Amino acid sequence: MDGLLRIIAIDPGDEHTGVAVFFDGHCQFTITTTRVGLFDGLGVWAATFCRDSLRFDAVVMEEFRLYSDKAAALTGSHMETVEIIGAMRERCRREDIEFVTQPAAIKRATKGMLRQRGIALIGGDIHARDAEVHGYYYLMANERRREKTK
Repeated sequence: MDGLLRIIAIDPGDEHTGVAVFFDGHCQFTITTTRVGLFDGLGVWAATFCRDSLRFDAVVMEEFRLYSDKAAALTGSHMETVEIIGAMRERCRREDIEFVTQPAAIKRATKGMLRQRGIALIGGDIHARDAEVHGYYYLMANERRREKTK
């Protein structure tokens, strides 16, 4: 997997947001936090893991889809997950950082591919592990794109 990219992968949620930081092609750090903790932690994590540039090369997030069978449950909701995604999209636009969203559906197949490669997830709970899976999927997708162009 591409070791040059420093990425942060995020599984956004109204209450729990999973975060995984990748450097040198592997997950180096995970945490589950709140949305406030996410935005407060971005600078700290960039300073810790991206010392030379103080910024990530890419932000990868699980996308939000409103499914008809779940729509009624969200009536009256502030939809904080959508707010997190929008705020991160805008921040990345202003800072010229690649911003990628990925469907939740990639998680099952990606976990299988990670098992085949002998890569164990380090996240302490489902939110951190979901962020981690999104990060690995992004890295593996980039790996496949490069192989096709050779």
